[in-house]
Amino acid sequence: MRSCSQHLLTLFAAASQVVQRELEAINPGKTGEIRTMVRHASDKMRHRSRQVSTEYLAARAHVASLHDSKILSESNLWAFATAKRFDETIIALALMCDVPVSLVERAITYSHCDQLLVLAKSIGISFDTVKAILSMQDEGKEGICIDLKEIGASFSRLTQETATKTLQYYRLRARTIAN
Repeated sequence: MRSCSQHLLTLFAAASQVVQRELEAINPGKTGEIRTMVRHASDKMRHRSRQVSTEYLAARAHVASLHDSKILSESNLWAFATAKRFDETIIALALMCDVPVSLVERAITYSHCDQLLVLAKSIGISFDTVKAILSMQDEGKEGICIDLKEIGASFSRLTQETATKTLQYYRLRARTIAN
């Protein structure tokens, strides 16, 4: 069963993509700027919705306590994902990767799973856990990455060194945007 947060994030993602396509059609020369603005606006909406969600705040407190106690692990992440605990899953992965929750939300909610593969590989997460996280996506939704053989091959080809460098870029970018 999907959480209210997950439904809302899916709605934000769909609406953001529609707005982005419409703005790009009007201003094809400003595609990069439009994508940045839409992503920023979507992140702000998601952040605000998280701050008022008692469900999210409870999940955050629980996962943060595991992290603070140094017992947050891949087995916790796998358990959250297989139990379809969306909030706990995104919070756990964000804390484990030391990236903003919004980045993890996008990695899981949007159609392409490359970013999720980078996050998982960079911290040594197994493909079984990646599959559990991917299973939280809407099955049958157009554009969702469901070809597990292809995804597994991509995950295998991705080196931990490349993933770690990419994760460092994600962190730097997130810090730059935050300032």
